[in-house]
Amino acid sequence: MGELKNYYFNRLSFSDRACYLEVLAQLKNFSPLIKVDYVENFSKIMTSIANDRSELFYIDWGKLKGYSSHAGKIMFKPIYLFNKVESASYTKKIDKFISKLDCGGDDYSKAKCVHDFLLNKVKYDNMARDLHRPDSHSIIGPILFDEGVCEGIAEAAQYIFDYLNMDSTVILSIGKDRIGHKWNMVKIDGQSYHMDLIGDIDSKWDDNHISYNFFLISDTEMKRFYSWTEGPSSSTDGKDYFVREGLAVSSDRDLVNLLKLFIPGQLLCFKTIGGYSKKSADYIFKFCQDNLISIKYPYSLECKVNSLLGIYYIKLMQ
Repeated sequence: MGELKNYYFNRLSFSDRACYLEVLAQLKNFSPLIKVDYVENFSKIMTSIANDRSELFYIDWGKLKGYSSHAGKIMFKPIYLFNKVESASYTKKIDKFISKLDCGGDDYSKAKCVHDFLLNKVKYDNMARDLHRPDSHSIIGPILFDEGVCEGIAEAAQYIFDYLNMDSTVILSIGKDRIGHKWNMVKIDGQSYHMDLIGDIDSKWDDNHISYNFFLISDTEMKRFYSWTEGPSSSTDGKDYFVREGLAVSSDRDLVNLLKLFIPGQLLCFKTIGGYSKKSADYIFKFCQDNLISIKYPYSLECKVNSLLGIYYIKLMQ
């Protein structure tokens, strides 16, 4: 399909791909004991399957840490969260649900539709780890139960992208706090971009706001938050949400034109080309204050900024 689809499988050696396909076939058949010829990179193969195959929601990946090798074979017993009949029922429910999504148009429109759908629908499950809720780590939680963690939300997006025949994959990383994280990479107009739904959930002004801070951003911007060792490179063309939607500013004239669209009580969000500095932020906030002074209502101007991405939020608060 494309360079992102089955990305981790395509990065394996020929012999490791054969093992990947054999394990995948046995997992899809719900084999109680997985048994394959010995390979040195078995842990990497299992991680590759977990990253590529979001449809394997019925496997508890967190309990696939150990395996044994004997007489030239590798063996392990997977933990199946559901049996074959239950899994088929869940798959049918998920496919029926996403078939109702109105995600038409070009690749950008489809990606934005998936992004907005999940941001409007899903709440972050803060208790998933403590209460051992594996659904939140798979496509089931976000799509059917409206809850998930980064892993489940990213895999839900990947599953929907596959349904829409869009080229995508997921990336695993370690954040600045040393906690693991997972997000999506999606191809738009032949270029690959990062899409971090958890980043946008955390960046929401309030429950009525959809954040696009982490929608279609570059490696350079994503690396301000996370580091990763494996995954495709992103585009450097800078065509993120703000550029595509005409919400990127590089001059006073751009900002004046945006402020003409300003509606009291609504949120204006824009991005500065060239990044952030304290001096420029002070200037922009004062500029907005001076240019909105003609509004004769009892409002106060509230301003916030994401300094790592140069994204500004302006709102007139009553």
